[in-house]
Amino acid sequence: MLEIKCFDASCHRGSKMRFAASAFELALGLLVAAPASAEGWTADLTISTAFTEDSDLLVVSTTDGIQSTPGCTINQWIINSASEERRARAWATVLTAIGTGKKIRFWTRNTCATWSYHDVMIVP
Repeated sequence: MLEIKCFDASCHRGSKMRFAASAFELALGLLVAAPASAEGWTADLTISTAFTEDSDLLVVSTTDGIQSTPGCTINQWIINSASEERRARAWATVLTAIGTGKKIRFWTRNTCATWSYHDVMIVP
């Protein structure tokens, strides 16, 4: 039995509402309410193409079929950097990964950016 105090104007002062819920129903409610993904590192990704945009965005496409954040376009990433120096380092890392064939990981913010691409904050 789940007991919640009622402080709404429609309830009598200090009255309590009682709800019957099984452990399964409570667990299911928590799972449904939990976010589908969170900020953090992606799995290792293979870069297929990359380019810079006039707005100084770095746009990267991968081939690993990953959608890190629900609602974002699969395999599409936009790297937003806080400074020109960080942007240059991120671009160098992306080009190195393309040139060597090595996989790369991104730190995502759990949001979609321009064109519904994944919003990337850090490139290791």
